[in-house]
Amino acid sequence: SKCLRCHDDAEMRNDAGESLAVHAAQFDVSAHKRLDCVECHSAALSTRHPRNTLGPVSFDACMDCHEDEISVFRNSVHAAARGDEPKSCQGCHGSVHTAVRSRDPAAPMSALNQVRNCGVCHEGMMEGYLSSVHAKSLFVSGLIEAAPSCSDCHGSHEILGHKSPEARSSHQKSPETCGNCHKGIVEKWAESAHGKLWSEGKDGPVCSTCHEAHAITSPTTVEARQQLPSDCGNCHAELTKSFRDSFHGKATGVGHQSAAVCSDCHTPHHNLPATDPRSSIHPDNLAATCGSSNCHAGKVNASFLSFDPHSDPMDKERNPWVHYIYLSMTLLLLGVFGFFGIHALLWLQRTIVGRLRGEFKTGHGGAGQYVRRFTTTQMWLHVAIVLSFLLLSVTGLPLKFSSAAWAPGVMRALGGPEIAGLLHRFAAIVT
Repeated sequence: SKCLRCHDDAEMRNDAGESLAVHAAQFDVSAHKRLDCVECHSAALSTRHPRNTLGPVSFDACMDCHEDEISVFRNSVHAAARGDEPKSCQGCHGSVHTAVRSRDPAAPMSALNQVRNCGVCHEGMMEGYLSSVHAKSLFVSGLIEAAPSCSDCHGSHEILGHKSPEARSSHQKSPETCGNCHKGIVEKWAESAHGKLWSEGKDGPVCSTCHEAHAITSPTTVEARQQLPSDCGNCHAELTKSFRDSFHGKATGVGHQSAAVCSDCHTPHHNLPATDPRSSIHPDNLAATCGSSNCHAGKVNASFLSFDPHSDPMDKERNPWVHYIYLSMTLLLLGVFGFFGIHALLWLQRTIVGRLRGEFKTGHGGAGQYVRRFTTTQMWLHVAIVLSFLLLSVTGLPLKFSSAAWAPGVMRALGGPEIAGLLHRFAAIVT
């Protein structure tokens, strides 16, 4: 710099006390290397300028080269949050002496560094982002050009609050923003019932409604599949309740990996009403949907397709047979457990009283003939029946009460839902 020819290192200090000479080497390779000091430090041209300071760099000094960026920044959420005119750009871009071009991997706002830079203020958001598939693509897979960082979704200088209709992350704009990378998915979604609500300006679900904003996880994991019915239930409460009561819902609740969830039948993004010929649940397409290789391959027939996946057993009008069979089986279950529970309590009371009275004696007493009640085979048969019944209860009740907090833990203790299913069938054969 020409200034360094006349001013020594002690004189060339800015308001922060930094020496320009210290940054000389970095400045020579920085994005501003073609500029001279006075182009930014205009106060140095004044005759009243103190000899021992460079003078402050005004925010307007950047306008000569970066007018487009600064003009939109003035209306951004960052500018509004400060409550006053920002003094410089270095809050995000670092010192003007060491600034490099934004595409340089070493730049503070490069794809890799901006996550750390933005995280200084947005710590909670960064914690969610760092656990997401986007962050794994960026930091683990190294897809710098493909994986989104902060500015890809929120913009760079024109960032607005997410409630602003013009914000990239708003309800109105987020499908377009996500569509920059997920074009094929958004095109399918736009044709769906959800996409039509959005195109009509209604409060239909968009990308962030189902996938969250920052902590986006892979939808194929067991945890994500188990959470999906609850997410859909935010809008479809009645359908989610009937799903939870079905075998699909109960198996999902205890961690069955291959059990069908909402997206398996309705597709993840191209969900359409059953009356639409393109819908995966249209009568003409239902056999292909249920007969996919992951579900019921080779088992689909006309009778199979009559199954109602959202049947409500308490709705007599929807299906009287299901309603009355459900009531009968519930009464049978309560009756069996109630009867034998009372039976066991009465026997317990009788045993305690008999012990206290000395009525029970060990061994064969008296001179009469000793009669053995059960043969060895009959004894082991009783043991097998008791054990198989207990095994049926242990493996079946968690599925029956899959929404209970203890049910998934019991299934894991048994080796998982698949192993529990095999044990349940084995116990049924023995019984």
